[in-house]
Amino acid sequence: MIRLLGTGGFSSVFLARDTELDVDVAVKVLADNLTGREEVVQAFLAEARLLRDVADSRVVAVHDIGQLESGQPYFVMDYVEGGSLAARLDSVGGRPGSEEILRLGRELALGLGVVHQLGIVHGDIKPENLFVRGTDLGGTELFPLGARLVLGDFGLATGAGDTEGPLAASRGYAPPEQLRGGELDPTADTYAATAVIRRVVTGRPPPVGGSGVAGGSAGLPSGLRAFCARGMSERRGDRYASAGSWAEDLEASLTRRRLWRRPLAWVVAATLTAAAVLGVVMLVPSTPPLEEPTSVAISSEGVLVADPPLHQVLEAASGTDPVELSVLVSDETMEPGSIAVGASGEVFVADAVHNRVHRIDPDGSVSSVAGTGEAGFGGDDGPAKDARLNSPEGVAVSDGGDLYIADTGNNRIRRVRADGVIETYAGSGGSGYVGDGSSARDAEFAAPSGLAVEPSGDLYIADTGNNVVRVVDAGGVVTTVAGRGESGDTGDGAPAVDALLDAPEGVATDGDGNVYVADTGNNRVRVISPDGVIAAFAGTGTAGFEGDGGPAVEALLDAPEGVAAGVGGEVYLADTGNGRLRSVSGNGVITTIAGG
Repeated sequence: MIRLLGTGGFSSVFLARDTELDVDVAVKVLADNLTGREEVVQAFLAEARLLRDVADSRVVAVHDIGQLESGQPYFVMDYVEGGSLAARLDSVGGRPGSEEILRLGRELALGLGVVHQLGIVHGDIKPENLFVRGTDLGGTELFPLGARLVLGDFGLATGAGDTEGPLAASRGYAPPEQLRGGELDPTADTYAATAVIRRVVTGRPPPVGGSGVAGGSAGLPSGLRAFCARGMSERRGDRYASAGSWAEDLEASLTRRRLWRRPLAWVVAATLTAAAVLGVVMLVPSTPPLEEPTSVAISSEGVLVADPPLHQVLEAASGTDPVELSVLVSDETMEPGSIAVGASGEVFVADAVHNRVHRIDPDGSVSSVAGTGEAGFGGDDGPAKDARLNSPEGVAVSDGGDLYIADTGNNRIRRVRADGVIETYAGSGGSGYVGDGSSARDAEFAAPSGLAVEPSGDLYIADTGNNVVRVVDAGGVVTTVAGRGESGDTGDGAPAVDALLDAPEGVATDGDGNVYVADTGNNRVRVISPDGVIAAFAGTGTAGFEGDGGPAVEALLDAPEGVAAGVGGEVYLADTGNGRLRSVSGNGVITTIAGG
């Protein structure tokens, strides 16, 4: 034994050295005064066996079980060098930014995804039971880039014994039913995970009981208040039912936009990990079905669709009949969120996860066009490859070869000229909704995403966080073409500038002056005519899947994120939540052509 790491009501944890393996380990020892209580001893050993069975890197591993001469049982675990999240909260100065909180949330969701897939509810998620692993933990960040979150202390977990009772649950992190001794389900863990995020953001312990806001909301940004109220609701039916939905809403709340439904991909990854633990063999077809298509683009060969969870850009023949997909590129190091096709057939890919824009040449070779891979802002007036981007989510290419990038996390639109030099084209970097009627460089945007550029040079921008669509004309002046700056679903049949949109993520134009908008939060696609009137194009506004073979305006979509206008009058939709590529014919009939 080297030193005491911490003491709880039922056990103590010591840092020790395994002389055989020459590594540091943690040893958990049951309190001496509890060794005579057989039910507590069995619960303590059940925790060790449960951890041993999980065998996943996101859960503290158990290597040995034994008994001291005093009769106290113990088990030997991994020593996580970064210490607990609670200790780091006490030692690291300042509060983390949204990117750091997102990294922490993603890691927590992955860990919960692993245990939930195995039918385990942790039951005691709190900063003291979350441990940080990484290679660069000595700086001032709470949760640095590349860090891993590891779940520990499963003493209250389902399957680890229930003898410690409801009073052992951690007040402020435990839901009301746990404090009353009721049965737990995964919403108990999403409740506690929400309390952890609240603790990290505000710097104060979470309130005990009631909703996440009832106990006082000072220090909570407005975007997180609704998230905490839902996540810490007294009614378990109102909470997040899964780690994936919890993480998705956390991301939307912090960024004021709906990014790809990456948490689904995280939970899929966790599911695969859990499947491996259980010895399940899963076969993946050579051309898998779509999972979450986020963007569509028209090429000379047909229709391209990006699917980030699959790490693929796929190709389908154009038309309205079901088609077979072929893989244009598949790369595990790439998460293609948005795509655009250049004049020579090259495909540009916005990869928000890796802070880069890639280029796929007709011969299939992939290269980096913009971004070093490090999140940030910098590099204007220099080579685009040396510039820093921050979660780029949109790309468009002009007829002259200029590449426009929605530098989403920087609230800017960047342009890469044909000579490879990058510059800021629109946006001052501030998050807001100002600047219409003046220079786009001085305007403010909020998480811009989808882009479309006209032959005239007009650039349409889905200004997602502001719930509007804006255009920068060839003279560099920005104006709003749809939306009023607040979310809603109204205005069809009237001027688009008087309508309400909800987090629009995709925008496209056709040769007739129409502008198509993927009104993602409203589960619809809408169209703006050349005279500025907005109308329903596809979707009723209710999330779901139905309507193939009938009028597109009567169909159900689920969070469509991409739209593209074909050369034959058809319009293609990335029906993201439904995992489908759908087509609307010139006479308004909708069909699924791939996925499902």
